[in-house]
Amino acid sequence: MFAKFELRRLDLPAARKIFGAAIGMCPKEGLFKKYIELEIELREFDRVRTLYEKYIEFDPSNSSSWIRWAELEAQLQDFPRTRAIFELGVAQQQLAMPEILWKAFIDFEIAEGERERAAELYERLIQLSGHVKVWIAYALFEGEAIPIPREEREDEEEGEEDEELEVKMAPGDPVKARAVFQRAYNDLKSKRMIDERVALLEVWKTFEEQSGTPEDVAKVEGMKPIISKRRRVDQENGQMVEEHVFVFPDDEKESNPTSFKFLQIAHAWAQKKKEGDIPGATSSSKDVEMDENDDQSSQGGDEDDEKSSGDES
Repeated sequence: MFAKFELRRLDLPAARKIFGAAIGMCPKEGLFKKYIELEIELREFDRVRTLYEKYIEFDPSNSSSWIRWAELEAQLQDFPRTRAIFELGVAQQQLAMPEILWKAFIDFEIAEGERERAAELYERLIQLSGHVKVWIAYALFEGEAIPIPREEREDEEEGEEDEELEVKMAPGDPVKARAVFQRAYNDLKSKRMIDERVALLEVWKTFEEQSGTPEDVAKVEGMKPIISKRRRVDQENGQMVEEHVFVFPDDEKESNPTSFKFLQIAHAWAQKKKEGDIPGATSSSKDVEMDENDDQSSQGGDEDDEKSSGDES
């Protein structure tokens, strides 16, 4: 309030002294923001940079402050400084919400048309997190169009400054996108992440429906799991418990080669049911019931029959 009073009196040096003293004695995020806003309005960008440096020293874990500083430098067309700030930010050992800082860095490179730089950032983020959302974003990025590099845009805009030119786009590469999807699937499979694999396959199938051929769609469809209902006896209370389990075709092929053929038949039947080729079948989710308890009881019955026949003889 005191600083605003001095501003209303048009005493800018006094207002700056008050802001500086307040930050020196009791630094707070709100004080930094107000002081930075003042200097930005006055177009004192060197002072703004100094304030951001002090702001970062006060709280280097604040992702939003790193982003705002980098965005300021981007608006000033100082792109090397922008990248340097982003790099310093993501290199911090402790960050609050690091995902938003990484996303801002990647979005900046995409806006600049730097596909290779953005792909490199995705690779680094994969090594750090390996989250399914990162894999999906990476794969979709490889398949979508982005603006052409800024240098090429500036060359085309020379001599046509009076006209508003539409930014040309560089097409994506579906082949690279599929390769990333496959890498993601293999990585999630090695980590035994079931729900994440299901989510990845859903996005992958949608991508193939938009960018691939019917064969590509069928390939992904064949990788989707069957929902299996299994019954087992709870060891604590002795009650019969029914649970739903995702059975992936490739997992089944590796662990149970003999039952893999059955899973293929179930996939084909579920697809026909979905298309309405089977009379009287509804288009519900793909369920295959596997009653482990019934299997055990039937095996036990066969053993009893054999024993009884042996006694009679």
